[in-house]
Amino acid sequence: MDRAGNRADSSAVRAAPAAKGAQVVITEVLANPAGSEYTQEFVELQNLEAAAVSLAGMLIEDKTGSDVLPDVFVQAAGFALVVAASFVADDGKDPVPRDGTVIVPVSGRIGADGLSTVASRFD
Repeated sequence: MDRAGNRADSSAVRAAPAAKGAQVVITEVLANPAGSEYTQEFVELQNLEAAAVSLAGMLIEDKTGSDVLPDVFVQAAGFALVVAASFVADDGKDPVPRDGTVIVPVSGRIGADGLSTVASRFD
């Protein structure tokens, strides 16, 4: 549900952890931003581990495409935002990432065509 009260059903976001046992979870998805859907959609991840975790090899995927996440580290209990390459952290319309959040840009939009076509399960 977005800030205007619009409810949307979306397909799944698929992410596969790179390291066996690494606990990184999806904590928030912004599929219908107040700003541009081409730049401002995001998937927020949180590292539940007691140590830093690399996102290398994790995969985020929609029905028609996927993005392999780069080798960036998320601190213990820290957050990361998977965003489009042209993401603007403070566009004046959408929430600003919390302090210390790692920004993880993917090529183009998330998946093949943004979050409107992502699946709703987490593998």
